[in-house]
Amino acid sequence: MRNNRTELDPWSHTACLGYALKAAEKLGYTEEEKKRLARAIYDEFNWTSLDEATAVFLKSLE
Repeated sequence: MRNNRTELDPWSHTACLGYALKAAEKLGYTEEEKKRLARAIYDEFNWTSLDEATAVFLKSLE
């Protein structure tokens, strides 16, 4: 399922990737690992709806 956000939406893409990369840095990821993570997340923007992503996150808190 594709989400309804535009590709240039600054929060759902740019800021989200920034948060993920800052967290990866804190966890000691290498530059290559951070690039791979960012690419994988960016790909998910195209295939995972906001509701699906929210459900995945909330389930991780259980």
